[in-house]
This record gives sequence, C-alpha cells and structure tokens, in this order.
Amino acid sequence: MSSIIETKDLGKTYQQGGKPLTVLKGENLRVEEGEFTDIIGPSGSGKSTLLNMIGALDRPTSDEVYIKEYLQLPQKPPRT
Repeated sequence: MSSIIETKDLGKTYQQGGKPLTVLKGENLRVEEGEFTDIIGPSGSGKSTLLNMIGALDRPTSDEVYIKEYLQLPQKPPRT
C-alpha cells in the first residue's frame, strides 16, 4: 500500500502575546490508502490544528504535509 497522507516531525507554533506557543511538535502521521484513522485527544491537544494543516487550511511552521507523496503546503515563511 502507498500512503495517502504523511507528515514527519510536523510542528505548529503560534505567537501569543509576543511569546511562542507550540501546539504541535514533532508529529508523525502516515495514513495508508484504504485505511481509516481516528484522531483523538483532550481539548487543546492540537487535533484541529493537525486537521487544518492536512486540509490545507493552515501551514505548518516546521516540516510539511504530503498528500499522495505531493507537497500540500510548504512551511509558512517567517514574518519580516
């Protein structure tokens, strides 16, 4: 089987009050074709953030999301 979704060391950090707030760090996910996957966790654990990056609604701050081995969205460029 080939993977249809893959992340390696995925990370997302927001700025909150001028300080970094890391909501995802080093997340690895691989979903194979035909496979069903649940994403569960307590409130505030980054489930929605992960799904937003997989769905191309948000960009990761480290690494990338691949859909069928194609780069979905590159890392968000740093603000200047």
